[in-house]
Amino acid sequence: MNLYNSYYKNCLNYRFKIIALFLLLFLSSQHAMSETQKITLSGQNVALKEVFAAIEDQTNLSIDYEESMIDLGFKVTVNIVDQNIGETMNNVLR
Repeated sequence: MNLYNSYYKNCLNYRFKIIALFLLLFLSSQHAMSETQKITLSGQNVALKEVFAAIEDQTNLSIDYEESMIDLGFKVTVNIVDQNIGETMNNVLR
């Protein structure tokens, strides 16, 4: 019985490692894809909600935020040409 338990634990441990490896590969590929996508936006006095929608349309990413912490009606002026998502968000939320 002890041999069976040891074998079962080894199988679970092996499966866990395989799942963790696939998850790591998936997440790193998603991060790489988001960093290589280039965003171009321009506009004066545009609401943050509209800017986020334009970014989501260009990148197929979803921008999550806490509504109580961000005023979506806040107006910004953006002039972004071929920037990745990180640079774009830094410029928009300055």
